[in-house]
Formats: sequence, structure tokens, C-alpha cells
Amino acid sequence: MNLEYIFPTPIWQDILTCDLYAMRRYIASVKESSEGRKVSNVGGWQSNDYQPEELLDTPVSQLISIIEKRMKLCFGDYGCTVNPKLGNIWFNVNGPGSYNSTHIHTDSVLSGVFYIFCPEDSGSIIFERQSQDQYVLGTYCRNNLEKIASTHWRYNPKPNMLLMFPAWIPHSVEINNSDRDRISISFNVVKQ
Repeated sequence: MNLEYIFPTPIWQDILTCDLYAMRRYIASVKESSEGRKVSNVGGWQSNDYQPEELLDTPVSQLISIIEKRMKLCFGDYGCTVNPKLGNIWFNVNGPGSYNSTHIHTDSVLSGVFYIFCPEDSGSIIFERQSQDQYVLGTYCRNNLEKIASTHWRYNPKPNMLLMFPAWIPHSVEINNSDRDRISISFNVVKQ
């Protein structure tokens, strides 16, 4: 029998070679001077939003350049002809015991996360199936680790790992069970 996949959900993954030490120091200095905000983070620190041009003379500028190239490839994979624009960027520092509750990114087309420092057991990002089929699959396909039937899919963070995904996919980040901070940069891509 022929198996076809319709309505697939793309997740793009890449391992980069950015200067993580410089980014880590920069984010620490931002955290020292800013109270941050609460959005989906529970117990962690999240910076306020930055526009890409505000970060051009910082250690994050190399990452911005890479994201701007990668997001065009993602739109190409979709077959879209729109011109994407990197929207907002923010920093995340999730200490021991902190996590991010399930959320989506509104007013965006793509979202992404870049991992700077992620000790073992500091929490994976979890993507959730967002349609009614999750209820049927969850009933009949329990503990299924296959992508086709899974109701949740996990990516374990690695330093220099970039993930990009459709902004409407519900996702969360597990509790940081390590004794060190998990540090990442998140961003949204919008239609120009």
C-alpha cells in the first residue's frame, strides 16, 4: 500500500558555529540591567523584545544574519513567494526549576530558538499536535514514538542548535532539572 503524508508539520534544525561564549556574556549583561518580562516562562527570566537592528553591533549579529538566510529557505520549502522579515528577538535564561508553559507565537509565521548553554537534563522543547486527531491517536497509539502517530514530539537542546518551526504549533519547554541555567535566544519571523 502506498503511504502519503498530507498536511505535514515542518521543523527545521541546524547546528551552527556561533561564538556562544560571547553571546552568553552579552545576555548576562542584559539580564543584570533588565527586570525582563513574564510571558510563557515560569520561574525563568525573559528579556524584553529587541528588533534585529538593535542587536547589529552585539555578539548576536552573526546569528541574526544566519537566521535571515535560513528563514528564506524555510519559506521556499513551503513554496511561498512572500518576503519574510525577522521580527522580534528575545533572550531566555531558565534556571533550575523553571520552564515554559504551552504557548504559540501570535502575529508570526515562523518562530525559532537558538541554544547557547543547555546542560544535560535542563529541559527539552516539546511540540504538540494541535488537531482533533491527537485524541484518537492518544487513545489507540499510546507510547508510540513514531512521528506519524505521536501527539508530542521532543527535541533535546544542544549548544549551537537552531530550530525553526511554524509559529502556530503549540510548544512548551520542560522543567530545568539541572543545577545550571539553560540559555537560549528566541525569535519570530513575520511577512514583510
